[in-house]
Amino acid sequence: MKYWGISFFYAVTLVTAISCNSGHNHQDIEVISDSIQSEGAQNNQPEINITDLLEAIPSPLEFSSLILASGSKYTETYINDINKVKSYNSDYKRAANLGVFGADLGYINLYGKTYSAIDYLNTVYQLSTELKIEEFFDFETVKRLAVNNQNIDSITHITTLGFERMNNELKKDNRTNISSLILIGGWVEGLHLTCEIAKSSKSDTKKMMDAIYDEHIVVEDLLAIVSHYQDQPFFNELYTEINVLKEIYENIIEVSDDLTKKDFEKIHSQVEKIREIVIK
Repeated sequence: MKYWGISFFYAVTLVTAISCNSGHNHQDIEVISDSIQSEGAQNNQPEINITDLLEAIPSPLEFSSLILASGSKYTETYINDINKVKSYNSDYKRAANLGVFGADLGYINLYGKTYSAIDYLNTVYQLSTELKIEEFFDFETVKRLAVNNQNIDSITHITTLGFERMNNELKKDNRTNISSLILIGGWVEGLHLTCEIAKSSKSDTKKMMDAIYDEHIVVEDLLAIVSHYQDQPFFNELYTEINVLKEIYENIIEVSDDLTKKDFEKIHSQVEKIREIVIK
């Protein structure tokens, strides 16, 4: 299993999450695309080719099947509260929580919670327009494919291209920190949800534990990205805690290829610390 938790990132591409093979029909949702001027661009940011990471991400169907196989029930307390969005008044927080809410949207739609999905989709649109990045995604086409349960490969292709366009444009504007934070936020929330589901599941969690173990590869990649922005307070805090998670994984890998209960608890606890930085 490779890059499993980060597969939640596809949900961050806004409407892909609707197509997470839940078997439910979702009502059409109107797209609100008012453009809001974001904060000033950062100067002299290094270029980061985040799209390289996307190539290793499996289909959302992979995480969907694992969650459904776990038998875990939908739990609203696992996801971030949309009422917090009012307090996200910097581009740093907006970007990271665009990733978070995108992952939450995928989780919601997996269980066919249509009314909650509408609220979270509106929140995702709000953040994307405030960040001025909604123009890089073909929302109408993806929405149409998703609500009609069309081929998920087509949806993935469209949304991946959209992210590539967005990332390239943000590079031109010296705002690669924004695309980095969207990716990080989605990954953190994805791993958080994975850990919560694994903890609560009464079925065999071996495959889920294997997936959590394999996230050590992603941790190394994300740490490299965050290190480029260590001079910025928010990134500096993230770097410190992600580095702790990397060390936890390294200690585990030295001993075994499997997670013990104690290993899992250490990872879960550290993931929650990282998530708190993002959503607070």
